[in-house]
Amino acid sequence: MGKVKDKILGDAAEKVRELKDEYLQKEESLRAVYDEGLKNSAMENEKKLKSLYDSEVRRLLAVRKLELRKNILSVKREIIRQLAESVKERIQGDPELYKKFIDKAVRSGVKTGTEEIAVSLKDRAMFTDEFMRHLNRIASEMIGGESSLRLADDETDIEGGVYLRSGRENFNASITVSVESAVTESEPELAVILFGGEN
Repeated sequence: MGKVKDKILGDAAEKVRELKDEYLQKEESLRAVYDEGLKNSAMENEKKLKSLYDSEVRRLLAVRKLELRKNILSVKREIIRQLAESVKERIQGDPELYKKFIDKAVRSGVKTGTEEIAVSLKDRAMFTDEFMRHLNRIASEMIGGESSLRLADDETDIEGGVYLRSGRENFNASITVSVESAVTESEPELAVILFGGEN
């Protein structure tokens, strides 16, 4: 019986070795698959992270570029605003130019020839009888008949220029509104002159 027992134990030991070798081969094969999967997963994760990083960098650059353009536009608008202020000062600082401005306001705003001209307290002295006759001649040309513009009894709270009032209608030819309107209308041309083709 010893031989049978040894044979059984020998066969069992052989079977254990075979199973162990088979297990080790399967383990090695699974480990290789796992390692390859881990390597592929790490590469995919690295690609995803790089893609996310690149995307975030592009987004941040786009945001920064927009902020920069906004700041540049703000500075350009401030320059144009300062230009408008200097134009107002230039017009008001030159009595002959200022009278021409008032002439143009009357030409543009007179409708009936009976309007009342409202001005600021500081401009009131400029509207002498002679200047009023001059403005009435301009109004007569514009309406094609007799004109009777008159200086309003009350002062208007404006920096300069005039309001032409007739009943409920007002024509605002204040220096501020006139210059700002001209600047707004010609802002694209001003921008090209001042800043060239910059965007």
